[in-house]
Amino acid sequence: MTQYQGMRWFKCDLQVHTPEDGKNWDPDDLLRLPNPRRPKKDGKPDEADIQEKARHFLRRCHELKLEVIATTDHNFSAHKDCRDWFLTHLIEQNKPVASEVGGEPLWIFPGFEIDIGYHLLCLFEPLSKGKDLGQISEVLTKLGLPTDQRFRDGYPNLLRQEEQNVALRTVLKTVQDEFGGVVIAPHAFSNKGIANDPAHKDDYKNEELLCIEITRYPLQDPEESILTGENPAWQRQHRQPAYIMSSDGKSTLKDKPNSLGYRFSWIKMSKPSVEALRQAFLDHQSRIRLQTAPPDQDYPHGRIVSLGIDKVAFLDNQKIVFSPNLTCVIGGRGTGKSTVLEYLRMTVRQDDEALAKKAVDRIRGTLQPASVLTLEWSGVDGVHDRFEFRPELVKAQVTGREVADPATVFKNLDIQIFSQRQISELAQLDEHNQPSFLLPLIDRLCGEELARRKQQELELVDKISQIMQQQRILQRLEQEQQAYEQELVELTRQWNARAAVQEESTRHRHAQDADRYLKRLHEEAEKIRNQWNGLLDDHVQAHSPIGSVIRNWPAREYFERLDIEIEKTKNLLAQDVRDALEKYQLRIRELMEANKEWPPVQQAITQAEQDFLQACERQGLQSKDVERLREIDAQRRIKNVEVEQKKSEIQRVRKTLKDIDLMFDEFYGLWRLQWQIRIKTIEGILTSAGIRKVPSIQENPVDAKRPFIEVIIKYSADLSHFFTLWNRLAPDGRTQLGRQWEEIGKIIFDSFAATTEPIPSPWFLLDSWFGNTAATPNLLKSNIQELKKHLQNNKNDLWDRTRLTRVKDGVDLILYRGDGSLAGSLQKRGLSDGQRNTAVLSLLLAKGTGPILFDQPEDELDSDFIFKELVPLLRHIKERRQIILVTHNANLPVNGDAELVYALEAKDGRGKIRTQGGLDREDVKQAILDIMEGSEEAFRKRREKYHF
Repeated sequence: MTQYQGMRWFKCDLQVHTPEDGKNWDPDDLLRLPNPRRPKKDGKPDEADIQEKARHFLRRCHELKLEVIATTDHNFSAHKDCRDWFLTHLIEQNKPVASEVGGEPLWIFPGFEIDIGYHLLCLFEPLSKGKDLGQISEVLTKLGLPTDQRFRDGYPNLLRQEEQNVALRTVLKTVQDEFGGVVIAPHAFSNKGIANDPAHKDDYKNEELLCIEITRYPLQDPEESILTGENPAWQRQHRQPAYIMSSDGKSTLKDKPNSLGYRFSWIKMSKPSVEALRQAFLDHQSRIRLQTAPPDQDYPHGRIVSLGIDKVAFLDNQKIVFSPNLTCVIGGRGTGKSTVLEYLRMTVRQDDEALAKKAVDRIRGTLQPASVLTLEWSGVDGVHDRFEFRPELVKAQVTGREVADPATVFKNLDIQIFSQRQISELAQLDEHNQPSFLLPLIDRLCGEELARRKQQELELVDKISQIMQQQRILQRLEQEQQAYEQELVELTRQWNARAAVQEESTRHRHAQDADRYLKRLHEEAEKIRNQWNGLLDDHVQAHSPIGSVIRNWPAREYFERLDIEIEKTKNLLAQDVRDALEKYQLRIRELMEANKEWPPVQQAITQAEQDFLQACERQGLQSKDVERLREIDAQRRIKNVEVEQKKSEIQRVRKTLKDIDLMFDEFYGLWRLQWQIRIKTIEGILTSAGIRKVPSIQENPVDAKRPFIEVIIKYSADLSHFFTLWNRLAPDGRTQLGRQWEEIGKIIFDSFAATTEPIPSPWFLLDSWFGNTAATPNLLKSNIQELKKHLQNNKNDLWDRTRLTRVKDGVDLILYRGDGSLAGSLQKRGLSDGQRNTAVLSLLLAKGTGPILFDQPEDELDSDFIFKELVPLLRHIKERRQIILVTHNANLPVNGDAELVYALEAKDGRGKIRTQGGLDREDVKQAILDIMEGSEEAFRKRREKYHF
């Protein structure tokens, strides 16, 4: 199985004393060494005691989960025989103890601590054999302390030559230049520390001293002002030193100050070496963390673990295990580095996107019938998945588990992949200078909060649309009511035209009104009973027994009895209500038919009918005239009912309309809230992503006070979207209004953009002009009535829908140079293509926490911004999301401090892996030089020509 070979975090304690340092070793710790170290047994030196103590020391390191230690006994050792050195046995017992505890062997940097007026640690390459330690002792001898002069009465001597303390530059030259070690100034702000005495500030400023050690964190003054370079008396010219924490351990006892692992540092390395430490010290912002928990616990993002490539036409079989941070895939032309990215795209189902389809279709030609692409994925929650793509499959599939809907699994991966030129295409502007991709990108960034508000908006659109439909219904009902009332007037006139029967006609009409009222009471009582009986039937039938679900409930018997009683109670309620309804209907009948006054009432109504007919007969009206009167009377009755129904319907509709103003207020409030969410979200993202205050690679973070990019979001200011909506409403272009349509739209949009009042939309503004012509702009006054008629009559339904459509927010992206000056913005076209692409790429990097992959992004970027802006941004973003770059620009892996460089080369017509790992590996550095710099010789010649 291929293992990850890039850089990772190691838990390190780089100032550890051992029992070798007898005078400084804690007297309570039982690991103190006897004298002689190896007493004679059977005439031979017995090493059992020192070996067991070495094993105990190592076991304690494993208990503390230390992975890297540096032994820094004062003046190394007073003993000449390496078998008497505790460190010899520590190295020899390293693998056996690791095997015993089921862990990996420790990385042990051998070294020593010396005193030149302040203390220094000198560390050297980890050794696998104790016999090789002799050269470490020789370094100290060369510095001026041979074995017999290192201690006096057991206490370490100062490092002196010719009665003078040895200079720091001498130690640096000897240890770092001649013997390939590294020097650290320990406990810098404490006793015997380099920064504890102003007399040492010139030594502190020596930039060959790469690292100092501190004893407390977070930093406090004066330590902070010195280490950050804010204190001018201690300020270095180019770079400030790295700083780490170490235990200065003098015992293996638990929970005791200055015991093993009491303080430690996390250092990012491919594998521990002096070169790895040197690079970490030179790039400490990226590679050193002083905290308790492992830094990778701060990486909660989902990530691509690996890509397996088998039996394809061009690339050799290989498995790429990616860094959770920054991976750079490099290689010369024709090595297949872009193919790797497209294979990744295919295995996560992102091969149908329009901008990528052409590249993917080309890559499909490299697959053979037996080809297999396998991607391993680790989600945010630590759940792992495995995806496979084979040529016979239409799409990549999830393997190893049953999945009902694979599309949902792939959709939720939150992976972004950008091929060459995609960034450039995303940065293009439309005909109105609008960057159309920006708003959808920002909306995805806003996530659930904005989505919820949009859903509320859609629900309100439905409600308001229904109400607006009701408004039109109301207008129709009012017109119908007027027509019915007028018809009733006309019928009444015909009825009353027979003056001879006027009096009887009037009494007859009133009697009929009374009769209709009594019949309506009966009908309403019957209607109420039927409605309530229907509700009661639903109520009783809706009861569903709990059933077997209660089998495992606590107190099961109680719930069974409760279910029975609830059903009984519902039935009792239904019966009680039915009885009440019967009583209600009976009471209505009692008030009429059973009432003693009822017969006279009925008689009066009947008498009015008879009097009317007799009057007609006395006046000599023929039967056909009577029939005509009866017909008119029937029509009057029907029309009366219709008028009453219309009035009732109008009243109901008006009730629904009374809340429309409140609904519109809520609706427009949602529009403005969405705008505010976008602003809040993008500001938070740019700030947290470091885009607002991104230090360049040569700067300290405290010096970076300028923004890099700025996103401006203006409320409903997308001119392109406005005209898309506006032009749907356009009349015939041959009319005068049609010929002026674009100009009218521009006046409306500009007036809306210029207003200082919180007007909901351009449509709202136009609507207000319809009701207040005086407020209409002069350029539009001659057209306002015709425009109103066109929209409210000819385009009524579409106009209503448009008024409920929000003009999208206008978005602009502003780019600043390294000195804080304005480079330009997308909308104003003040940016070059490369600068515009740089701004877009920066925003893409800031979006989300899922993996983001780019194929040679530098091809579309401004070269000045790559080093000054993009590289610092990569360094910041890679801490919170996985980044995979295919690149041929050395700035990105080197200054971006890639955790993994995966180098490909072309051999025998196939793309093969040349090497992989972190920049602290010699073979990786050489690959970068050869592939990206044109060889070490080419790089050296360019360096000579540029004089740097």
